[in-house]
Amino acid sequence: MLGLSKRKPVAGAARDAVAPFLPWSEKYRVGNEAIDNDHHRLFELINQFHAAVHGGQAPRVVKATLEELLDYVRQHFDREEKIMALARYPDLARHREMHARLRRAVAATEMSYQVAARIFDFTSFLSFLQSWLTKHILVEDRKFADFAGQS
Repeated sequence: MLGLSKRKPVAGAARDAVAPFLPWSEKYRVGNEAIDNDHHRLFELINQFHAAVHGGQAPRVVKATLEELLDYVRQHFDREEKIMALARYPDLARHREMHARLRRAVAATEMSYQVAARIFDFTSFLSFLQSWLTKHILVEDRKFADFAGQS
């Protein structure tokens, strides 16, 4: 077991009644449909992971949700970097390095979870994802949006 609460949802309670952990907003749009769709999906996956952890889901559901989230992060970075390369984004090398650092953090997170799932700090990991993703989009990806808008 992961030390997750075994609380069950209240019968008849609306599933969408609780605000998402990481609500999507138009302020996160960067103007590239593929990147925006990826970002929106990342928000959804983080919210699903949060719901699985805090909703008393079985450990296998939490594990599968975490794996899907981390796999999508990798796919998104690859896709975003290709888009930036095609646009000849001059700051691509620095952007790739930021992605590489997060990839390393993700690999360490996966290892930590696999080795010690019972004591894995879900709250810290979710807070990290929330902070990193929103700041990365609003600052770093916005720089690309500004560049692409001028091209």
